[in-house]
Amino acid sequence: MTDERPILFVNAHYYPDIAATAHHLTDLAEFLVAAGHPVEICTSRGKYASGRMQAEVREVRNGVRVVRVRSTSRGRGTTVGRLLDYTSFHLQALRATLGMRKYRGIIFLTTPPLLSFIGWLGRMLRGRRYAIWSMDLHPEAEVAAGMLKRDSPLGRLLFWANGRGYRGADFVIALGPYMRALILAQGTSAERIEIVPVWVDGNEITPTPRAAISSSSLAWSAAEFRCSPQVGPRHTMTVSRRGSLTRPPRRPCARAHRRPPSARARGAGGRAAARPCAAPRRGTAAADAPPARRARAWPPTPRRAA
Repeated sequence: MTDERPILFVNAHYYPDIAATAHHLTDLAEFLVAAGHPVEICTSRGKYASGRMQAEVREVRNGVRVVRVRSTSRGRGTTVGRLLDYTSFHLQALRATLGMRKYRGIIFLTTPPLLSFIGWLGRMLRGRRYAIWSMDLHPEAEVAAGMLKRDSPLGRLLFWANGRGYRGADFVIALGPYMRALILAQGTSAERIEIVPVWVDGNEITPTPRAAISSSSLAWSAAEFRCSPQVGPRHTMTVSRRGSLTRPPRRPCARAHRRPPSARARGAGGRAAARPCAAPRRGTAAADAPPARRARAWPPTPRRAA
């Protein structure tokens, strides 16, 4: 006999939001529906950046029943606004978890952080079965970024709540072996952790053939960016993804320490990266060196037409 109870996914973002978790969750939910499994989504009405989603509060899209709960939408501009958004969605997620509707199981993503603790509360109070699709690791990411001290009272509280959620789950999906190792360190049983990397639709993004990429054009494009009038001699580029920890940090190359960069990459947490992002000037020995010996250039803007 087929179980007609739906699977509930809980995440603050879903289609048509631009968040990466929204895209991956939409792909999986529609795939499961096509395979014959009823799926429901509990998501917020706010956008990833700020403002309200231009979408129905309740709708069925490609067979997936979507419920957008009421929550604040202050956006990610300020810490206070972000905390308000997190707290309001946590309360709505708890309401959905403790409600009377029956589900085959509830799968929590990690936006906002500590949704895993909501799942643990649902198990304790209502006997809910739940799992975690771990897209990020919080509060480990905040500790790694220097935003939180693990031994502080707040740090100990957050690690306790997050650990309870992960250890109590029926299973946990990790993105890779490094994330799996960090989840194991929380005390989660190894047999309950599965690794499922994120994916991309090959029809939407296709690789550029290596033969079609000119290393000299890449270096020149980056040099154009550096020489742009909008970029100063100590320009700072910001990495928009804050507090994300899915792989170990890369060791800086020795060349980065020998040559002071004209532009430094700075994470949103405030720490400057050790690796330079500026390309060598055209006509210099570094720019004319063979590609195997020249530092890799990153073109932040498309090359302007001649």
